[in-house]
Amino acid sequence: MTRATSSRTRAGGLLFGPLVWAAHFLIVYASESLLCRLADGAAHTALTAIATLLALAAVIADLVAQRRRSHRDDLDGFIAAARIGLGLLSAGAIPLVAAAGLALPACSA
Repeated sequence: MTRATSSRTRAGGLLFGPLVWAAHFLIVYASESLLCRLADGAAHTALTAIATLLALAAVIADLVAQRRRSHRDDLDGFIAAARIGLGLLSAGAIPLVAAAGLALPACSA
């Protein structure tokens, strides 16, 4: 792998946590209106719970892998710290999105 490709891959990895959070956000809020037409509020609750668990598992797995790589490969300190920081912020934001999605009544009115 060339140096430019390696730098691009590391920099692109910075966005993994925020992209997982954004996908989770979209699933939770877009599914409410779709599932209200096709099913009931219980389906939205189940989908929110499953999406939250999967998103948290993906972000935590990426954080663990990043921590191992940063110790093993001696990666650029800023990139590694920024990726871990963004991953931690995303891991904190995912349960907040789920809480809001579950607190608001699905399929009302």
